[in-house]
Amino acid sequence: MNNSQVNPFANIGTPAFNLSQVPSNILQNLTPVQLQMIQQKHQQLLMERQAMQTGGGGSNGGAIAQTSAATAASAAQLNAAQRAQILKAKQQQTVQQPMQQPMQQPMQQPMQQPVSQGHTPQFNAHTPGPTTPATPAAPAPSATQPINLPPQIAQLPPPLQQRVLNSLKQQAIAKNNTAAAAAITAVQQQLALQHQQQQQQRGPQPAPVQRAQRAGKNIGATPTAPSPAASAAAAAAVAAPKPQPVFQDPPEQIMNSFSYWTDKIQQGETKLKEPDTTTLLYEQIIRRDRENAKQLIKERQGYEPFSKYGFSHKEYLTRLLQDLNYYKELKATRMKSITNTTQGVVSKSIWGDGYSGYGNGFTNTITQIVPGNVATDGRLLTHDRLEDVYRQAMRETDAELVPVRLEFDAERDKFSLRDTFIWNRNDNLLKVEDFVAELLRDYRFHANDQFTEAVVQAVREQIAEFQPDPFITHNKEQLGGDDLRIRIQLDVVVGQNQLIDNFEWDISNPGNNPEEFAECMCNELQLPGEFATAIAHSIREQVHMYHRSLALVAYPFDGSVVDDDDIRSRLLPIITIDDVYRTPPDTRVYTPNLLRVSAAELERLDRDKDRDTRRKRRQGRNSRRGVAATATTPAQTDAAAPPDLSDVPKTFRIPIPSTVLPGGIDLGPAVSSYELHSDIEFRPVLPKNPAIETEFCHVLDHVPGEYLMVHIKLPPGRFKPSKAVPMSGDDPVQAEDDGLS
Repeated sequence: MNNSQVNPFANIGTPAFNLSQVPSNILQNLTPVQLQMIQQKHQQLLMERQAMQTGGGGSNGGAIAQTSAATAASAAQLNAAQRAQILKAKQQQTVQQPMQQPMQQPMQQPMQQPVSQGHTPQFNAHTPGPTTPATPAAPAPSATQPINLPPQIAQLPPPLQQRVLNSLKQQAIAKNNTAAAAAITAVQQQLALQHQQQQQQRGPQPAPVQRAQRAGKNIGATPTAPSPAASAAAAAAVAAPKPQPVFQDPPEQIMNSFSYWTDKIQQGETKLKEPDTTTLLYEQIIRRDRENAKQLIKERQGYEPFSKYGFSHKEYLTRLLQDLNYYKELKATRMKSITNTTQGVVSKSIWGDGYSGYGNGFTNTITQIVPGNVATDGRLLTHDRLEDVYRQAMRETDAELVPVRLEFDAERDKFSLRDTFIWNRNDNLLKVEDFVAELLRDYRFHANDQFTEAVVQAVREQIAEFQPDPFITHNKEQLGGDDLRIRIQLDVVVGQNQLIDNFEWDISNPGNNPEEFAECMCNELQLPGEFATAIAHSIREQVHMYHRSLALVAYPFDGSVVDDDDIRSRLLPIITIDDVYRTPPDTRVYTPNLLRVSAAELERLDRDKDRDTRRKRRQGRNSRRGVAATATTPAQTDAAAPPDLSDVPKTFRIPIPSTVLPGGIDLGPAVSSYELHSDIEFRPVLPKNPAIETEFCHVLDHVPGEYLMVHIKLPPGRFKPSKAVPMSGDDPVQAEDDGLS
């Protein structure tokens, strides 16, 4: 008993022996060849034991004792030679491993002999190696064919071997490896046949032997069972078998939610109190994977609520196809329009109807090819030569800008036109006639020589009457240090906006530029370019009035005191330290005001302007802005008359009906606004029709054998009770049935 406890190979050759009983430290030091030799020795001893028991045919206890003695002697010899074999096997390990594959084929030849020769085949559960031939024994009832399996699979029980082989077969089928799948199928059939033969061998054995086989878990079996003392000693000495790893994925379970493990931790089903970082990261990864999968499905199939195919590849291809079809139709339409135009057929232009209204004209006409030197109205366009432009630039040393104001009344001049602009007196490239023709064309005037001649004459008069800046022409030194400041009054109406402002201006400083001031003011107030030209014109016009008045009174323009009382009273006083800040009443005046003018207010301003024009015409001061001076009011007399400094002209240009051009007037409702209109309507209330009550009347006709007259009970107060009326002298039969009511 002590030997069995110390030596794990003491019970070799018995059904109780198993390699799992050997300690792990010993198994780690053994090579596969040594393990195979131990198993072959165990099988040899076990078969000899079985042969002796079957050959004796129920012999006495002396034969059993001899067998036990022989087994003990063999175990002692194995124990003595064990260490020598281990050392020798370790030395030969490097030589035997490359020889394992060539030795496998000659080893399998004697194992495949038929059962009739009386040899029992060996089951090789480990890697191939040198084997010891088995001794001849008595003929067995059945034999099995040897199967070469890896050690990891050979050590497993038969049901587990079948499960592992099924898993390997599925993997081979998934990889389209038909050869491997066929080989695994053949191995499965051999294992099933071997298991069936083993069951047939173990069938006639007694019950104690079967229990010993189930306890030992060994391939070999013997009809005799060990003694109870030896079994107890072996069970006490052998530790629990080491679990065998099974390389198979467990069955998958569908989780209810992405936070499955977090919910379990929060519900207290695990030992953890709070979910750790690994669990949270795992749940976050699977949640994102699920969302990514859904997003991929949506990209392939599309988002149904948005469009037919959604934001998918099919949607993009459909849109591109629609654009391609549109361009094809557009090309066909353009070619058809060009063909019709060539044939003289009136058709739409290439780009459709275009703009129609607000003075933009119509484009639904015959397509015309306009050369570069011909305008749309048929007139020939001329371009300035570069040589003339160069000469003008070299000859012009200073620009004399003349403020021109055009005011024509429909009552006197047969047409209405009000406009202001600035003309360069030293410009020789542009003629006045060409400029006036373009001006009338912009205002949609028909070609009329009378209108053109009147406007050209008015412009020429104002250019001839222009008084250049005397402070530039005289170029004298200033005797005094005082300036000549005047008050500029702005009253400009452009479109539906009116600008009113007052500021001071020094007429003795030639460096003051009205155009720069107007541009800066428009940038600050966010005004369009039409206001910039109107502001610059108004400043130059008022400054020119003072220059001309001073020239008429023979002022020397040297900074001396002005002798004329009327002019001196309109000049602003000298600025002192006490007068730097304006008083509150003056602050309200010297502040720009931008007002929104309605359509009714524009009509009123237009009437006031016409009234003021007629008043000035009666006074004889408007010849230079309108028609030429007549014989009664010669031009020389009007030129010598000083201008009225108290009458500051107001700028009111003719509004152009347009919603997009600056200075245009929108005659319709505002585009960016809306108005709510509420109407109250009184409708007479019609009286309700009285309910018409009809008399309840039933005509009853009783035909025996065909009809059955039934009395039906109705709710009280709805109908009058029915009465049976005798027909043809017969009394009707009434059958009351409460179930039919």
